[in-house]
Amino acid sequence: MPKGMMTFDLPEEEADFREAQEGANWKYLVLDLLNHLRAQMKHTELSDEKRAAFEEARDLIWHSIEDRNLKLE
Repeated sequence: MPKGMMTFDLPEEEADFREAQEGANWKYLVLDLLNHLRAQMKHTELSDEKRAAFEEARDLIWHSIEDRNLKLE
């Protein structure tokens, strides 16, 4: 089975190392935000203005994900 490995020269590449290390946490943060917005839109009585703002925020997040060719699987 193929394996992948990333190596970093520390401390010079500390920021890159931290980004790689925290990637999954960022993914789940984005999923939590999307799910929260969806739940609010589905289960809460919102003003038209607030609903439009939530939809715009969700669209912005999804377009940003697509633009970067990211997967939330």
